[in-house]
Amino acid sequence: MNAKQSSSRTTLLALLAVSGLLAGLLWWVFFANPAANSKLSPERLKELISLASVGLGHLENNEPLPSIDIFQVVSDELPEQKLGLRNLAIAKFMRFQELDVRNDREAWQAAFQDAQATLTELREAEPDSPVSYVLAARLQQALGNADEQVALLQQAAERASGIDRAAIDFEIFLANEDTAAIQSAYKQLPENRVIAVQWLLTQATNQDPSIVDTLTNVEQITKQFQDDILKRERISLQALIQDAKQAAQQQDWPTVQQKCGFIFNVLLHRTKSDRTRVERHPLDYVMIDFPAQFYQEHQLSRKTLPPPIEVSYSPETTALPNLTTPVLDVVPVDFDLDQSDDLAVLTGTQLFIFERNDEGVWAPTLTHDLDRPFERILTADLDADTPMTRQAGTRPETPEQDFQPSADADFVLYGPGGLEVLENVESPTGERTLQSIAQSPEVETLAAITGAVLGDFDLDGDLDVFISTDQGIQCLTNRDGLHFAPWPAEFISQAENVRFDQAILVDWDRDMDVDLLIPAGPGHTSGYLENLRHGRMIWRPFDESFGAIRDARTLEIADLDANASWDLIGGSPQGLHVAKTSTPVAGRVICQSVTPIDDFAATQIAVLDYDNDGSQDLLASNANATTLRRNLWGGAFASSDAAVPGLESGTTRSNATDLDGDGDLDLVALQDGQVTVYLNQGGNANDWVTITLIAQQVIGQDPKASGRVNQYGIGSLLELKSGVGYQPLVARGARTHFGVGHDRPLDIVRITWTNGIPQNIIQPSSRTTITELESPKASCPFLYAWNGEKYAFVTDCLWAAPLGLQTANAEIMPDRDWEWLRIASDQLQPLDGQYRLQITEELWEAAYIDQVELIAVDHPAEIDIYTNEKVGPAAIAMPEIHQVGKRLVPQTVTNARGQDVLDWVAQEDGRYLQGFQGRIRQGYTDLHYLELDLGKLEQPGRVTLFLTGWIFPTDTSINIQLSQDPQLAGPRLPYLTIPDGNGGWKTAREFIGFPGGKTKTIAVDVTELCQSGDHRMRVCTSAEIYWDAVFYTVDPPKLELQQQNLPLLSADLHYRGFSARKQHPLHGPEQFDYDRVTTEPVWPTMDGFFTRYGDVTPIIADADDRQVVLGAGDEMTLCFAVPEKPLPAGWKRDFILHNIGWDKDGDLNTVLGETVEPLPFRSMSAYPIPPGDQPPNTPAYRDYLREYQTRRQEDGPFQHWVRQYRRP
Repeated sequence: MNAKQSSSRTTLLALLAVSGLLAGLLWWVFFANPAANSKLSPERLKELISLASVGLGHLENNEPLPSIDIFQVVSDELPEQKLGLRNLAIAKFMRFQELDVRNDREAWQAAFQDAQATLTELREAEPDSPVSYVLAARLQQALGNADEQVALLQQAAERASGIDRAAIDFEIFLANEDTAAIQSAYKQLPENRVIAVQWLLTQATNQDPSIVDTLTNVEQITKQFQDDILKRERISLQALIQDAKQAAQQQDWPTVQQKCGFIFNVLLHRTKSDRTRVERHPLDYVMIDFPAQFYQEHQLSRKTLPPPIEVSYSPETTALPNLTTPVLDVVPVDFDLDQSDDLAVLTGTQLFIFERNDEGVWAPTLTHDLDRPFERILTADLDADTPMTRQAGTRPETPEQDFQPSADADFVLYGPGGLEVLENVESPTGERTLQSIAQSPEVETLAAITGAVLGDFDLDGDLDVFISTDQGIQCLTNRDGLHFAPWPAEFISQAENVRFDQAILVDWDRDMDVDLLIPAGPGHTSGYLENLRHGRMIWRPFDESFGAIRDARTLEIADLDANASWDLIGGSPQGLHVAKTSTPVAGRVICQSVTPIDDFAATQIAVLDYDNDGSQDLLASNANATTLRRNLWGGAFASSDAAVPGLESGTTRSNATDLDGDGDLDLVALQDGQVTVYLNQGGNANDWVTITLIAQQVIGQDPKASGRVNQYGIGSLLELKSGVGYQPLVARGARTHFGVGHDRPLDIVRITWTNGIPQNIIQPSSRTTITELESPKASCPFLYAWNGEKYAFVTDCLWAAPLGLQTANAEIMPDRDWEWLRIASDQLQPLDGQYRLQITEELWEAAYIDQVELIAVDHPAEIDIYTNEKVGPAAIAMPEIHQVGKRLVPQTVTNARGQDVLDWVAQEDGRYLQGFQGRIRQGYTDLHYLELDLGKLEQPGRVTLFLTGWIFPTDTSINIQLSQDPQLAGPRLPYLTIPDGNGGWKTAREFIGFPGGKTKTIAVDVTELCQSGDHRMRVCTSAEIYWDAVFYTVDPPKLELQQQNLPLLSADLHYRGFSARKQHPLHGPEQFDYDRVTTEPVWPTMDGFFTRYGDVTPIIADADDRQVVLGAGDEMTLCFAVPEKPLPAGWKRDFILHNIGWDKDGDLNTVLGETVEPLPFRSMSAYPIPPGDQPPNTPAYRDYLREYQTRRQEDGPFQHWVRQYRRP
């Protein structure tokens, strides 16, 4: 059920009443009223087209209720068009789906009957379509009528073919485990891993000897996962398959069934993309638009554009000087970081950098000789060589200094001579040179590279190079910024015949990872390399629905109809074509139509908004001619009135960029071996905005390079909403240019970085350039408590129990499923006779909470209490209540530079010490330490050191990057050293734990280190930890304490949203305001089942593996009883929160991070769960799964949020 909608009967009846009034009014206006019953006017047809678009937006945003009235009107007024009735039936079905029979049976039954009636009507209108049968079958499934469900699905299967038939067969199998259905699905899609492993299990159960052939196929189609599974889970998939084969040949069926069960479990959650291809969402069946014939018949346009403005292109008078050797490539690039583009020009043996001087004349400022022939240039910052961050306490002279791009462009050249990497090096005097970087033998020996693309294909934050040669395609992964190494060949599957000379970096299927679109070539049709994450890709050729696009030799992308799905423009010898698509759910793109533009045989196409009207126009060329076409919206193009003298002849290369900085796109063209610059005259009569992404974060008002994303976010998705207009673009360089028309307010820009993290710019200014820093990424659920005045942030939870988190040495971090967190007396006060806590999930992750206990600790007011809030193994983190009477501050505290920092850490005051000088990556810094001298201690008994601070961690993707770099060891977590007696220092404790996430206090027993006369010690780390306070105790008091577990009165799970964030001004963690909340979708979805909303008290009270699973935006309200007995005089009450649970974030490299499942359990030995570990299977646990684990997150609200955004 949608969190922002009510399923109460009162609300439903009220809405039905409004619907009834609306329907009555519409009946009178259009049927009873004779004037309205005649042919619809063009104005009314346009209104209906607009209305249908609004209804579709509601459906895509998972809001079916308002779309029902809309599509009822469209269906009634345009009964001859399928769109109205089809979408009405889908809307009613989705409305039924979101209702819960347990909340209101009568409303649920009414919605069922309404959906059933409309589906019956649809079946009569579309008797040969499987759609009505599939949805009707799902209605019967909701009633528990399995026989009726299967009968309807079988009728649907008779009306389907190809992948659609396989999907229905698979749905039949899931309904009744029918052997014939899964066999039919496998026969049609043997390469689909989800279907293959289900067929494997069925054959094992049926003792089918032909299972050997299926095992051979499974071994082949899972080859790319085998090394990864062995490394991460220490399971040999190949050995499992071979053992199963051998057992089948020996007819040892119990062993076959056991081994196939293991294979199934290992592969189940590595097959999301395969599952998406055969699991149909209702939105898969939606009709996006009326057919072209409808528009032609009524002489309508899909969108009315403003009249074209006058634009012309003129060759620049101060052209580049002719070079003696023909130019092979030219690329605009800001080589010297002066905020204006230079030109990188490549001849066969030299690379030139041309800069426009003060007189407007282009002149070479650098010439680099090459020892091998190259033909093409790629440019981007490869080595993240931004200046080191400033020391704590320093500030820029002006705020703008924080936001100036500071990463210079490096180069990758490729061609007959192979591949060359050139580093852009700036000397202390400001002079720039290019330095060739030697590569590994595997890269140095590459030759005849015909195509190459830069992109973060392994999703670890740096730019890799995907190349094509005569021998095939391969990815060269970035090891340390400037050195590359090839992926193993098996990491790319089903692409043996694929080659390219041009390709497009884009998240084609909107599933948060970058893919690679590739035009047709000898031996293959057009298609894309789908990113499966974890360094794996698979070739997906476009199916027959893409028509002429399958044969396109050049491709470009644009969202031509503003439906948040990439459309394709393809050029081939047969002409130019447009394929319009929809993306109903992340991971699945459906081709809606393919239409011709004209018969121009383009060999190169580019999209650009030359007139800044908010629509991407088309520049197409071949060896003999170049044509510029204006976008009329919706896939229609017309010859542009913009004159381009001299460009009518063919071009070899063309680039659009704002060379003169006047707000419109100029052209840099390569013609007949020479470079010509064409300046745009007039395009800036319309407004624009240019956005530069900078992968740096601000902590304590200081920008720091994160390492999570390549420096200019190349490959990131930018979505702009401007009035009624919506535009998505992919960042392809340092600047992304949007035209926005005239006098249109800019509402919002959403950036989805290449690591999947979204970020919003609200109401940006037009006619300007905006630079946007990367937002920091936090983790783990938040804890708020009622403090007597409001709910206030306390800390974050579950830091000791990450699931699927990979460390910098490529191992899975162990999890500890318990924690004991301190809540001070002033942080929690009674409200209406109860202690109330809020646990919220506000990030891109899932939280699994098995038990929550609140323990009241009453004690004399002259002492404070602390528990051990550290992350670390149980041996150093066992729960203990530490009594603190007298706080002892070290005699001296100095940092690694010998500076006195005692004032920074003498008390807990919210001023956080940044001990490090340089940040290598987010979470990883230079080695820094606090050198403590505890002073004179007279025969101390127990000495305990308390450290208060917070950590900004690396994440899995950064750790993957670090594991590939032989020069970087990764962060070393806190350890203790002491003087060695010879003027040096030695390690006394290898690991002392660390404060997990937001501010926490850890306790370290240093008694044994204080037995000599020298009481100095160093707390050392290269993790990004900021310290707030340091103190110690000697022989702490042992006063009477009164502890009591407070009864849990209730626990309620519901949707809340996301608290407002603000930066801490003094290097502290982000702060959160509970009272300022947004309910809009902030994060991408995670697959799988979350806990349904409502009362969850029974499953949170005990540690029994029945967990409350929270997703982004969820909140669990916990109410505990207040003790009846009052506090003794002179006492106060603090609290300890005991949690049992885990957390899994959505980082693109987190193992199984794209899905909630498999659910963890307390007896598991590791995660991912090894085959030998048996998950719970008691009747109570099965009942829990059926009753509570029933809610899924919908893609629509996040995917379409920008498109549906309305300015407040």
